[in-house]
Amino acid sequence: MNTISLPVRAALIMAIGGLISGLLSYFIGFDDRYGERFLIDGVPMLPALFFGIVLALGIYYWETGNIAVILGVFLGVAIGWWAAVKTGGDLFLENEVLAGILAGLVGSAVTAATLWLAAKDFRYWHNVAAVLAFGAIAGALIAFQWVALFAIWQGGVAALAGYAVALRPRPRQTAALATVNK
Repeated sequence: MNTISLPVRAALIMAIGGLISGLLSYFIGFDDRYGERFLIDGVPMLPALFFGIVLALGIYYWETGNIAVILGVFLGVAIGWWAAVKTGGDLFLENEVLAGILAGLVGSAVTAATLWLAAKDFRYWHNVAAVLAFGAIAGALIAFQWVALFAIWQGGVAALAGYAVALRPRPRQTAALATVNK
C-alpha cells in the first residue's frame, strides 16, 4: 500500500525534474557550444527551456492537458528567466547577494503569476507566497555557487508547484487509481 500522498509524490517528482533541469541549465545552458546559440537580448534561454519543460509537464499531468495553457507556461517561464537575468545582471558587480535575491524574486514572481494563470489549484496566497519567498532566498546562492543556485531554485520552485497543483486529484487520476487499487 502506498503511504505517500499524491501532493507529496507530485512534489518529489517535480523536485527531481527541477533538479535535473537545474543541472542541465548550469552544465549546458551556459556552455559556449550550446547556450550561446539560443540568446534573446544577451540572455541564454536554454535554462528557461529546461525548466519550462518541467513545469509544463507538471501542469499537463496534474492540472490540464490544454495545449494553450502548456504553451503559456513555457512563455511565462521564458519571460521570468529573461527578467531575472536582466534584473540580477545589472546589480551583480555591485552586490552579488542582493542581485541574487532580487533576480530570484523577479523570476519567482513571474513564475508564480504564470502558475496562477495556468493552474486553478495554485490560486491561493500561500502558494504564491511560498514560491516568492523560496525564490528570493534561493536566489542568494548566486553569490556562492551557480550550480547550487540552479539546482536548488528550480528544484524547490518545481516542488512547491507540484505540491500545489496535485492537492486535488483530477477525475482521470481518480479513475486510474481506482483501476490500480482493484
